[in-house]
Amino acid sequence: MRANSHTWTALGALLAAATLLATGCSASGSTPGPTSTASSSTAAATPQPATSPSPSPSSTFGNTGDPIDDAYEQFWLGFLNAQTLGDPTYRDMTRRATGQALAWAQEVVRAYVANGWVRSVKPGFALHERVTSRSEQQARVTDVQDWTLWPLVVRSTGQQVPNSTPRQCITADLTRQDGTWLVTTLVFTQSGC
Repeated sequence: MRANSHTWTALGALLAAATLLATGCSASGSTPGPTSTASSSTAAATPQPATSPSPSPSSTFGNTGDPIDDAYEQFWLGFLNAQTLGDPTYRDMTRRATGQALAWAQEVVRAYVANGWVRSVKPGFALHERVTSRSEQQARVTDVQDWTLWPLVVRSTGQQVPNSTPRQCITADLTRQDGTWLVTTLVFTQSGC
């Protein structure tokens, strides 16, 4: 994902909270197939000062040239902005996902709001997604995210939430609906990839 520092700051906050909530909500996934496309997204983030822990949302996105990869990255960017705004119905998130993935994202945003949390992106945070299988209507993406660079913090103070998940291995299934790729399921495996 080609995103500015505000985008990654918001994305980071959202992912951390989502992971905490999703730990008990993961579905089992099948073994990914061979890699057909690889990409790496890097954030060029500027740390947020402790006095202003709440990042500003951003919708900056750079096209990767792969519609499946783009859909996955745009989902996380939408999630980042939704958690930054505290809006579980944020359009850029809800139009990129459906089913279990959307329910998970909305639940995480609600939990972050209820607990006063947000994820804050640090320099070096990146999505490391790979499209591991694809067909006309379905695809699978795997990703490894270092959440120590996207810590879950208390929105009002910037203090890190204790016992936050340090690393997430993510398997995402996508389905093409009416010509648009949507993230349909997310499976998280902590530190096991």
